[in-house]
Amino acid sequence: MMTTTRSLAAAALTLAVLAAPRVADAQTIRYRVVQLAEIASAETSCVPTAINANGDVVGYCGAGGDAAFAVLWRGGTVVNLGRLDRGTFSHAFNISAAGDIIVSDRYRASSIAYGEAQGLDAVWLDEIQRGLPIPGITVLLDIAPETAVSRKSAGRDKYERDLELLARVRTSYQRQAAAQGWVRINAEAGKDEVARLVEAAVLPRFVRR
Repeated sequence: MMTTTRSLAAAALTLAVLAAPRVADAQTIRYRVVQLAEIASAETSCVPTAINANGDVVGYCGAGGDAAFAVLWRGGTVVNLGRLDRGTFSHAFNISAAGDIIVSDRYRASSIAYGEAQGLDAVWLDEIQRGLPIPGITVLLDIAPETAVSRKSAGRDKYERDLELLARVRTSYQRQAAAQGWVRINAEAGKDEVARLVEAAVLPRFVRR
């Protein structure tokens, strides 16, 4: 669709400008606007999120944030990076000069937490997912169900309304975090502080090599 393509091109230009190095003295900086290819399986427009010095662009496409999949635009082509949670979502948020891509997903830990909270054996849940890729880093935003309710009082699904279930889910996440060395962040703090702590934990692992 032309609307999607124009939106992507405009977004790519914005990303290019944001990624430009600052200069101390006045000089001419030239940019080249590149039309990003469309992806046939995207039901709605795509959203570029980052660009590196080589012109590689990452982002996500799909029918809304909860059903999106991460994508990479490189050399005039677009690549679907996939999603691992059996049909939920993945987003690509950054890409380094070396081409490393940060992909955010939730699959293994979530399946274990919700399964364990509903009486399934945690060891069995872990075993059946042995073939899934191992994340480079897992960040647990640890928050009490009661706090979550206060922050989202409306539009909660059946799982979000069941505070006893959420308490058991939280216990499973805490157990997994302790056993596997996740980064555990106190999400009772304000959103700016939580964002700062997440960045401090993640960004050092995403460096130019």
